[in-house]
Amino acid sequence: GGPGARRVVVVAKGAPETMRGRFREVPKEYEDTYLRYAGQGARVLALGFRDLDTSLPMSQIKNLPRDKAEEGLTFCGFVVFHCPTKPQSYASVGALMASGHHVVMITGDQELTACHVARDLSMCKRKQTLILTS
Repeated sequence: GGPGARRVVVVAKGAPETMRGRFREVPKEYEDTYLRYAGQGARVLALGFRDLDTSLPMSQIKNLPRDKAEEGLTFCGFVVFHCPTKPQSYASVGALMASGHHVVMITGDQELTACHVARDLSMCKRKQTLILTS
């Protein structure tokens, strides 16, 4: 289309492991890349987009189910957020552990990100970390 032509674009973001199945294709280093950043404690999001059929009425586009709108996306890249541990967290977690409390972490973060934070806060007693997922 020329100037003024209508374009409808779906833009999506999410956890790389979730988004992977929504992309038409991903680079061969996709998994290694996001896992490397997650292992360094970063929060990682994958980004994608796709153009929708502009011949569809806008009412139909607005009612498109999310799983249909977000299928066949083009992978755009990763957004990597460095979120350093808050300074007061070291003292707080340390005090809880020193007082005999059993400290656990419950998080929605990617497993490797959570492990990095737990190690950073000295919550891990061993060098090796066991990750249990369902």
